[in-house]
Amino acid sequence: MDQENTTIIKDNTIRRHFEEKSNKWYFSIVDVITIVTKSSDPRNYWKVLKNRFKNAQKELVTTCNQLKMIANDGKFYLTDTGDEETILKIVKFVSPEYTSPFKLYFDKLNQQTFSNLNSQKDTTPLENYEENSYPQEEMKLLIDGYQTNDSIIIKAMISGVPIQNILISTNAKILTIKGGRVKIKNISDFSLENYSQDYLYEELYWGKFSRSITLPEEIETENMLATLHNGLLTIKLKKINKLFTKTIEVKSI
Repeated sequence: MDQENTTIIKDNTIRRHFEEKSNKWYFSIVDVITIVTKSSDPRNYWKVLKNRFKNAQKELVTTCNQLKMIANDGKFYLTDTGDEETILKIVKFVSPEYTSPFKLYFDKLNQQTFSNLNSQKDTTPLENYEENSYPQEEMKLLIDGYQTNDSIIIKAMISGVPIQNILISTNAKILTIKGGRVKIKNISDFSLENYSQDYLYEELYWGKFSRSITLPEEIETENMLATLHNGLLTIKLKKINKLFTKTIEVKSI
């Protein structure tokens, strides 16, 4: 049973994000629920289960984080995520027979991640590099940005970047976009492994990129809309309407 289930858990079936500060992967809980339950409505399944956890296993819910992840419609939405430990607890609770397959999946992913991080380390002494040929550092993402009366629009070309390698975060004044582009054989079969090739030209950037943008006005963080179409990332941020007046009715008690 476990051996059969391992063929179901593939890289492109679970959205994920690698957090460098904690050195952890975070996985979409809804995608995990889809695999272990085969539910036709995994979002509702997780919603009901999450409410049950709030009463019976509150500490499990507190370990879940929300990250912006891309959906099938190409837009980014806040998504409940969990690290390896949290996911295994949920899987064990829902379908214990999937615990072993998920452990194997995590072990394989961690081995690939560790191998990839080591391969990116440059140990060549700085004095051995020719002028203007320094070790490759994190690229600064190039953007277009403009504003309308009620919104701020940011656009960035990130073609060739797997959706699970994109993270967008924002507060009222700063928008941050992070990602990574790695060499792959087939975009439909994403792997963290770098493949060696007999290059004639090697001019494309492969590696991490990021950009933090100071916004000209405060924005509503809950109304961020991000879409990805043909490699073009478009983020629409709604400005805070400082002239808006809200009326509150005072009730007697």
